[in-house]
Amino acid sequence: MKNNKLLILSSMLAISASSFANAQFLAWDDDFSGASLNSNLTVSNAGPNASVSQTSGQLILNTGTTTGAAFATAYTSTSAAGESTFNGNSLYDFYKHSVAMSFDIASFAGAPDTGRNRFMFGIGQSGTAGGRYNTEAGTGANTLGYGVGFTLEKFIGGTGSRLVVSTSNNGVVSNQLFNITGGEIPTSVSVLLGGTSATVTMTGATFVISSSNSVTVTLADLSKIEAFTDYDFFFGAHNLGVVTAQTIVTLDSFSVTAIPEPASVGFLLGMVALMGVVRTRRSR
Repeated sequence: MKNNKLLILSSMLAISASSFANAQFLAWDDDFSGASLNSNLTVSNAGPNASVSQTSGQLILNTGTTTGAAFATAYTSTSAAGESTFNGNSLYDFYKHSVAMSFDIASFAGAPDTGRNRFMFGIGQSGTAGGRYNTEAGTGANTLGYGVGFTLEKFIGGTGSRLVVSTSNNGVVSNQLFNITGGEIPTSVSVLLGGTSATVTMTGATFVISSSNSVTVTLADLSKIEAFTDYDFFFGAHNLGVVTAQTIVTLDSFSVTAIPEPASVGFLLGMVALMGVVRTRRSR
């Protein structure tokens, strides 16, 4: 009887481990084909004409002005269907599991002046109520409070472009800069974010530092900060300073996937192996 119980438990653990290993969760896969923006995305704008609009199978993020600090942002703490957790943790808690984000960019319009045109996205906690997620230091109440941001930006009079990877600790932001060859704007950008590591991959553009379309970045560890409690996924267009032409980012689609950590899968597989050893010894 004991052997039978051990066999049943071992089988259950094996099934759980197998399911867990394959249980990536596709939280978002939005091609904007619906009549309106998904109700689980919340819009946050700054500037009198800033807007986030869905039309003709695209999402348009428009700062609506050339003045500085204008932004058009969408954010969420849930999946497209409203789920807020993954394997018992916050859906976007990248310290508990990896999160893959991907955007198909139809166009990135705008011309910088002394300021920069920016498409920003990431995971973190709003600096203040109302969805303030600017990933650049020095923007006060609009700054991402805690978390990690990724920004494609046009700068230097329109002749340059780069990726900015930002880590914010209570609004104090540290940036890592990666210039893009020839001022190119990628047609898509994807990030795999897990713990203190992020890998960014572009289509249609290359990084100067790696001469390739991919770069891996080491991030500051914010996981032990008690005030960092909210993990929102956000993306938007932003004018950092005065620009010559307003920032308008048009997206064809985006997706977000939560991915179990190998360590968690390994724990379950280890338990299966241990139960097998115990069952073998008891059968002798």
